[in-house]
Amino acid sequence: MTISVINNSGATVYYMARKLISYSPNTYGWGSADASYNWTNWQAQALANGATKSFSGDRVAVLFHSSDPSSAINSLSAGDSFSADIALWKSGLQSGSVYTFDTGNGSSHNGGSNTWLGYKGSFNSPTNLASDTTGPTISSLSITSGTGVSNSFLNAGDIVKATIVFNENAIVNTTGGTPSLNINVGGTQRAAAYTSGTGSTSLVFAYTIVAGDTNDADGVSIGANSLSLNSGTIKDAAGNNATLTHSAVSANASFKVDVLAPYITSITSTSSDGVYKVGDSINITLNFNEQVQMAAGSLKIHLNLGNVERILSISNSSISGTTSLSTTYAVQAGETAARLEVEKITQNGGTVLDLAGNQLDFTIYAGRNISSTKRITVSLNKDISNDSKHNIGEGRVLNHIKTNCIDEHTGRQVPFRLSFAGISAIRGQSTELGSFYRVTKGNTQQNN
Repeated sequence: MTISVINNSGATVYYMARKLISYSPNTYGWGSADASYNWTNWQAQALANGATKSFSGDRVAVLFHSSDPSSAINSLSAGDSFSADIALWKSGLQSGSVYTFDTGNGSSHNGGSNTWLGYKGSFNSPTNLASDTTGPTISSLSITSGTGVSNSFLNAGDIVKATIVFNENAIVNTTGGTPSLNINVGGTQRAAAYTSGTGSTSLVFAYTIVAGDTNDADGVSIGANSLSLNSGTIKDAAGNNATLTHSAVSANASFKVDVLAPYITSITSTSSDGVYKVGDSINITLNFNEQVQMAAGSLKIHLNLGNVERILSISNSSISGTTSLSTTYAVQAGETAARLEVEKITQNGGTVLDLAGNQLDFTIYAGRNISSTKRITVSLNKDISNDSKHNIGEGRVLNHIKTNCIDEHTGRQVPFRLSFAGISAIRGQSTELGSFYRVTKGNTQQNN
């Protein structure tokens, strides 16, 4: 026969136990100390609050006291009295049960019954001595921590943890299976497996975010009654099964989920459509689908300008939780572009990330470059709209003679004729806005 006692008194108590070899009302013959109880000569042992002590064998007498009574008991002589908070004789209790007690004062009770044991005097009656037939119940449930969390976001490889707190110590047995807790990640139920806490009131469950998870902008949540045993067990020290029901846990904004790489939604310009020449400035703006950041280094914008590659740089100090980045391109000698576009975007000395730590996708997808929304031309040549004299061999841009050479809606050439004394204008071959014409010697006119 075995009896277990749980200390729910809120403080450390002390116990002593010996086997009885004979008894009659108010008369007891004490056997030798049982080595399994780790004491001799009535030396009291501490039992911490919340701890459990089991006693086996018949006729075991157990005395409990709120403070260490060893010296007092060892100094007793025949006829002396000694008071304890609880006196328990196992033979008078149900086998296999667990009993709880509080160390408060109670009425005096003289020994002699099968439940109470009098030892050289009286014992106080316990204020709470009852058989434990109820399993652990859930007091609270919350999402408590995570590893790899960045700006309140989790991404692939990060771990989110939830903790279930029971009203008493819970013992987890994973021999048949591991209990799990379903958590809601972006509308999908994911199983967080039990990881630690057996023998205590708090059990921890963990789930590792994977690339296939759905983004969750509100944060991870838990539905009601999401705890499953999966053929494992959760019990108390008496062997009572835990009650698994619990309330729902709302989304926790400290544990949002983002597993997708940020990307470029558009590259545009605040500059007007038109032809730009040496010394002119053109705005270039990058737009992203979410906030991006860069701790070190710089972002590089590559422009293909004829036979010239121009690289613009944006420092990491300007890339801090923004969805838009702007810089200015100043046209230099030797640079041309019938329709200005960004060739590619790179990074140097650092990494562009979203708030969750996902790396930026630098791909410039079709329809997202400057030329999709703007008509910006970079030319080597001067604008002849206000020129009155032109030198042979010098190129001239005709886009300002809009009524005769450029269709504003399509950007294409329309037929025209230029006549000069002793020279002719030979039409350029480009059909895009900003086509240029070079004055040459020859016939007095050239039809188009």
